[in-house]
Amino acid sequence: MRNFISLILTLFAIATAQAQPVTINGTAGTYFHGQKLYLTQLNETFLSSKSTIAQTDISLTGQFSITVDCNDIESVEIISAFVTFPFRIQPGATYTIELQNPSEKEYVSIANTMVKEVLFFELPTTDINYKIIDFNNTLDSLLDAELANFNARSYTLQLAVFHQKFDNAPDYFRHYAQSAIASQLLNFERDKKLFFQNYILHNPLNLRVSENTILLSKFYANAIEKLLRFESENNKAKIRNADATAYFAMFKKWDFTPTPFLRDFAALSNAYNAYHDKFYTKEDLIVLLKNLKPLLSDKSVIQALDAIETEMGLHFKDIIKPMVDKIDIDQSKKIIALCFYSLESEISRREMTELEALITTQKLPVQIVKYCTDCTTSDLNSDIELALDKDPMVFEKLRLFSLPKFTLVDKNANILTEWLEPPSHGAERQIKTILNRIGRL
Repeated sequence: MRNFISLILTLFAIATAQAQPVTINGTAGTYFHGQKLYLTQLNETFLSSKSTIAQTDISLTGQFSITVDCNDIESVEIISAFVTFPFRIQPGATYTIELQNPSEKEYVSIANTMVKEVLFFELPTTDINYKIIDFNNTLDSLLDAELANFNARSYTLQLAVFHQKFDNAPDYFRHYAQSAIASQLLNFERDKKLFFQNYILHNPLNLRVSENTILLSKFYANAIEKLLRFESENNKAKIRNADATAYFAMFKKWDFTPTPFLRDFAALSNAYNAYHDKFYTKEDLIVLLKNLKPLLSDKSVIQALDAIETEMGLHFKDIIKPMVDKIDIDQSKKIIALCFYSLESEISRREMTELEALITTQKLPVQIVKYCTDCTTSDLNSDIELALDKDPMVFEKLRLFSLPKFTLVDKNANILTEWLEPPSHGAERQIKTILNRIGRL
């Protein structure tokens, strides 16, 4: 569930107001000096489905500035050196921010991308970030005041009064605040169905607001196990075997699902959660998603399904295979390491050196092919180094927002591991495990 909630965002219709510039001026801690910085817009259902809308370099003194056009409140992320800073932007705003260093205790790597808060300076009270920060602090204070002698009835009454304060707030903030409060109220509601009817049916859902989908996720939590109790033994077996028709029919029986969107959302979100809860294997989920797609009627949920497939790396091979097809393959090697790195990144250069040393000293049958993301032809040292096309869509499909990254494939472009652990942290064990598996085939 944590994966789903941390990854899910969602969308609906975006206002057609005229775009206005948004300027982001910032300083970054020494950890980020000289690193590339990407500003990505979260424009799909899942957080991993994003598009790069601007990029720049953080100066050696830690300064950076970006200006983009914006026509509505948008969720964005700054990504630099494996650290992600989520926040929101709104048309015409100017932000002065700071990106603080990870602490010494915080391990940051390709395999452990960190999420940290943006530090704002002189944020106006009219800005959506100010409103959300203030709201979250107030909501926390209501609970803090109750902790010494907690009384659920007193707390829920306070939440109900607090909820009413947002009846006339602008849409985006109202949906954020009221759904966040509803998530708290749900913790003390015995009848989820009744709460669903009383709240969801009388409150519009803005599915560009992540808190709305978090609320829905709580309504639909663990629905598969609950609904399986009412299925025949034959249907139970089909559903456990990822039969999409039987699976979807089970959700169609929900008598309190008032719209196709909510029914489709329930089916999709539970399939994704069932994979993370080990109810379905990855192979099961792949089959289920493929056969579930034509049964869904809501376009936003179908888009969510596509985003899940991207999150799982199911479209990764579509772009990797043409790259492998162009390689002059060394037949003496068993597998190929595709290495994506930045010439300007000290981390990239260090990890590349460690990988090469590992393969040489351990005499591993691995062919290295390097793809440089910011090289010119004159920067390349040999025929195993290639300049990656500076196409934003290539970067998006490969998810090259933090570098370096390493992918292991066989000679037929079959992916052995989408992202290898950093050479400085576990790659040797991973490579040897794959080689041993291949040797037993």
